[in-house]
Amino acid sequence: MGRREIYVAWRGTTRNYEWINVLGAKLQSAKSLLAEGCHAIIFGCPKVGNKRFKERVDAHPNLKILHVRNVIDTIPLYPARLMGYVHIGIELEINSRKSPFLKASRHVGDWHNLQAMLHIVNGWQGFTEEFRLVVERSIALVNKSCDYLKEECLVPPSWWVEKNKGMVLNEQGEWVLAGPEEIPVPEYD
Repeated sequence: MGRREIYVAWRGTTRNYEWINVLGAKLQSAKSLLAEGCHAIIFGCPKVGNKRFKERVDAHPNLKILHVRNVIDTIPLYPARLMGYVHIGIELEINSRKSPFLKASRHVGDWHNLQAMLHIVNGWQGFTEEFRLVVERSIALVNKSCDYLKEECLVPPSWWVEKNKGMVLNEQGEWVLAGPEEIPVPEYD
């Protein structure tokens, strides 16, 4: 068998429909997963363990962790190192201020926004290079639950709601405002 890969975005939830149930797994399943190789990419994660936890993680040669961290995000700074918490894995520092599509926000929630971090990773060429989008990924995803995109992007804020505020997925895989003929008209009895 080839390498098994699991992609999980597990972050704090803000709405009931984002909740998931963790039903558990047998220890043998976890051991076999680590034996074959397990790779985790974490975004804006707070410190989760102490020095001994880090040593245990580092003891597994098949366990690789990449921590993508926005330099202006304050969440990964906590809990404090004074309490014994340390970072695990290899850190990739990004800076959301490099994107020409994002507003100069002072809202901590924007700095910690997963969709914004994915957008930054898409265009990240390093601290000294120009921001350049590489993967075809809709920038409208940044504004799913916030108002972080500049007005000229023409994406309404917090559009990921019932009926998505008129946003539809087009043939190219881009989220765009629907034309008038595509917007449903409510019927009254």
